[in-house]
Amino acid sequence: MVYSKSEESIVEAKKIKNKGMVEMECKRFIKNAEDRGGKLIMKKFDSLNTKWADIENFLFNLEKIDGHKIDMVLIDYLELIQPTKQYGETNWHQAAPDILREIENVIAKDKLNCACWVFIQGTKNTNGISDLDLSMMGGSAKIAQIAHVIILAGKSFEQAANGTANLNIIGSRIGDAPVRFKDVKYDNARVKIYVEDENIVTDFQKPKKKV
Repeated sequence: MVYSKSEESIVEAKKIKNKGMVEMECKRFIKNAEDRGGKLIMKKFDSLNTKWADIENFLFNLEKIDGHKIDMVLIDYLELIQPTKQYGETNWHQAAPDILREIENVIAKDKLNCACWVFIQGTKNTNGISDLDLSMMGGSAKIAQIAHVIILAGKSFEQAANGTANLNIIGSRIGDAPVRFKDVKYDNARVKIYVEDENIVTDFQKPKKKV
C-alpha cells in the first residue's frame, strides 16, 4: 500500500481531456510528492480469514486516527479476501465482484478519496505467456465490467529470466485502450516496473476514422 502525507490530489487533471495537460499535471503531482517525502506502509493480513471489513477498518484508522492521508492502495490478491456472506456452490463466482464493489465504494471521493489497484490471478494457462487477453483473467467476467482500468501483465519464460514483461491495457475509462507495451522492465525482486515510450507497440487493431 502506498500513502503520502499530503491531501493534494490530481482531481483537476482527471477532468482534462487533453493528454498533454494530463501528463503535465501528473508529473507535477509526482514531483511534489517526492519533494514532500511520501510514505510506504505494508500490512500483512491473514490469508485465510480476512474480510474486506477488516481492511476497511485498518485504512480508516490509518487515516482518521494515525493521520496518514491515503493516496493509493494496492491489494494483492482480490481472491484472498473472504466474502461477508455465504454464496453457496452455485454462486461462489459472485463473491469477488461484490467485494470489488465494496472496495469501489470505500475509495470514493466522499470517503477515502484515493486510487486503488487490485491484483487478481490469471488462469493456469497464463504461465509462460507474454500476451494475455481477458479470457486468461481469473475469476468472474463481472470483474472486468466493474474495473475502471484493466492491465494484463504477462511474460514468457525468456522474459522472466531477463526481468521484462508485456503489459496490455485492454480497458480504460480514463484514457486510451487498447495499448500494448512490450518488454518493459519488470523487476519482481525490487518491486519496480519501468515503462518507456519505446515500449509501446501498435499491433492492436485500431478502428478506422470516419471521413
